[in-house]
Amino acid sequence: MKQIKSFILALLLIFTFTSYTFASNQNQPNLSQIYKNNDGSYIIVNIITIESKDSYNANSSMSTKSGTKNYSFYNSKSELQWIVSIHGTFNYNGSTSNCIKSSTSSQLINSTWKVKEAVASRKNNSAIGDFVVKHYMLGVPVQTKDVQLTLTCSPNGTLS
Repeated sequence: MKQIKSFILALLLIFTFTSYTFASNQNQPNLSQIYKNNDGSYIIVNIITIESKDSYNANSSMSTKSGTKNYSFYNSKSELQWIVSIHGTFNYNGSTSNCIKSSTSSQLINSTWKVKEAVASRKNNSAIGDFVVKHYMLGVPVQTKDVQLTLTCSPNGTLS
């Protein structure tokens, strides 16, 4: 009985260590925020850090971080309808940060929704995505969602 318990404990430790090692090498999302609408639909917003690297030049020590902020829209039946995203790349050094690149992307799960506008911009330490998403019934727009996503990098490299 002792050997079985020891074996199970050893397997648990191996699995835990392997899972932790695997997870540490993946792009990890930050905590998600959920926003509920009066009609039962809801939105999940999360941030994923994509890349972090150090780059040095003669004048200062800068680090670079890239990330994505996702806005996922679910209907009242908890069915994912669409996702819009802002991607940003930032330089930071502990006292300042700056957005050096921004872009948008979208994924339509339900074909009755269309992304009519997706504009990326950047301002200081923020990547900004402006989206217009429309819901169509029989070819007629019945609902419009205006979404502005802002991905910001703090001077120490924290994305929010």
